[in-house]
Amino acid sequence: MSSVDLHACAYCGLPAPRSWWDGPAAGPSYCCYGCRFAANVVDADGARPESRRMFTRLGLAIFCTMNVMAFTMALWSSDVYEDESTTTAQLLSGIFRYLSMLFSFPVYYALGLPLLENAWDSLKRGIANIDILLVIGVGASYAVSAFSVLRDDGPIYFEVGCTVLVLVTLGRWLEATCRSRASHALDALEKLQPERVRVVVAEGEVERSLREVVAGDRLRVLAGERIACDGRLEHGPVHIDEQLLTGESAVRCKERGDPLFAGTLNVDGNLVMTVTAAAADGTLARLVRMVRQARATRGRFEQLADRVSRWFLPAVIVVSLGAGVYHGVARDAMTGVLVGMSVVLIACPCALGIATPLAMWVALNHAARQRILIQGGDVLERLARVDQVCFDKTGTLTTGTPGVGQAAFADARHLAEAATLAAASRHVYAVAIARQLGMHAESTAQIATVAGRGVRADDSGAMLGSETWMAEAGVTIPSELRQTLDGARRDGNAVVCFASQGCLRGVFVLVEDWRPELDDALAQLQAENVKLSILSGDPNFGIDPWCRRPRLYVPTGDSTVQAS
Repeated sequence: MSSVDLHACAYCGLPAPRSWWDGPAAGPSYCCYGCRFAANVVDADGARPESRRMFTRLGLAIFCTMNVMAFTMALWSSDVYEDESTTTAQLLSGIFRYLSMLFSFPVYYALGLPLLENAWDSLKRGIANIDILLVIGVGASYAVSAFSVLRDDGPIYFEVGCTVLVLVTLGRWLEATCRSRASHALDALEKLQPERVRVVVAEGEVERSLREVVAGDRLRVLAGERIACDGRLEHGPVHIDEQLLTGESAVRCKERGDPLFAGTLNVDGNLVMTVTAAAADGTLARLVRMVRQARATRGRFEQLADRVSRWFLPAVIVVSLGAGVYHGVARDAMTGVLVGMSVVLIACPCALGIATPLAMWVALNHAARQRILIQGGDVLERLARVDQVCFDKTGTLTTGTPGVGQAAFADARHLAEAATLAAASRHVYAVAIARQLGMHAESTAQIATVAGRGVRADDSGAMLGSETWMAEAGVTIPSELRQTLDGARRDGNAVVCFASQGCLRGVFVLVEDWRPELDDALAQLQAENVKLSILSGDPNFGIDPWCRRPRLYVPTGDSTVQAS
């Protein structure tokens, strides 16, 4: 993060809690203690010394906490002193009590001091959060326990405070790290746009920063590069991979005047486009902004947690003081202090303040990694009430990566020639063919790419490309291969044709496999009595003959297929 937004968390980038007054905030603002701690462990610049120092502090706190727990267990285990005299037992008990106080001090200092600083900073900003309850609780536990040790009478609770500090710190750190990873997943989408582009001007081409590009500029995009801005194609045809936006693995053939979208991939050809929207206003930027806004919108349960937390702190403090005063008057001062301290520690809503947002952020992080766009903050909560799910097929139920389902060739020599041509192309179908046949890209000096059509060998004239290209070239199609083409067209599968000497020599049928986790996902939904259906644009969509999995769906003759 290059600059710090005083209204946003300096670590995870989300809006920080609003204060009770609008006073200026000095320095970076954090939405929680976890983000403050995580920012010191993994800062924006990756400073190793600071990271090692924080890890050392946390490791030392865990080590000391384990020792405090061991000493406390010895104090509460009467069989330790079973064979010892009363004097020896008292001596060992006193030693263990002092050791507990000694080993707990580094924990309170290493983890409690940052918590105290965060709580004090929140109070100065007019924000009442759970950290204040924790500071009061663990501070009271250490004070009461130390007082009991020094006067050699009364219970000690060093292990309680140490355990709370360690677990809360680890939990907040995991929560903050999860939020940060979700933000990084969105940053990865933004990085799909190139930082510099080629702008076509009257004098030729100049390279400019993407931020300098405005509507009306003309850009040149080479094969294999991603389109930086929304625009319109000046000449065609070219093949564009829009899987990032549509989920469809099938590339789109774009002609002159067709729209182009930021973030999509130019598969072949050397295209020139006219920019219709700057990068900041393009399709990809709008999608990222929509997801960031949705992530900043809290769901119903998170809003409930915020409202409860706002009034929970003063209510707990009042109850704690009242209970302490009552028991102090009815019994003694020490009992009153212990009761008040117990109320504060037990009342700390760790599940409300940590588990609720953590569960939401784990889900959002996983969705962002799978390139699932969440439109609203309450969408994930509403999923629990969904009773019908309509799936898109390609890229959703299928892997999104095409593979060769059938290769119809009469001569193995022609198959080898087609594989050589496929290895020279960057087209998604050609890559699938080359991968299936174990071919690797070699010298392409004698192979030319015909944008929007395919590739051609300059020496022999052999062609590998679309069926449309073959028809335009007047290629003769044998009857057996025509049957293969008709069958692929009937099943909604893509085909890649190979021709030489004016005759079609072979056909590759491209299909997509079902996702390996599909069976489990559908079984879980059906167990929840969720009605399932597929919305597919494939003609006569039914059982994929190459996947050989007919048990999932049955054809109905229209575009909607109900799950069996």
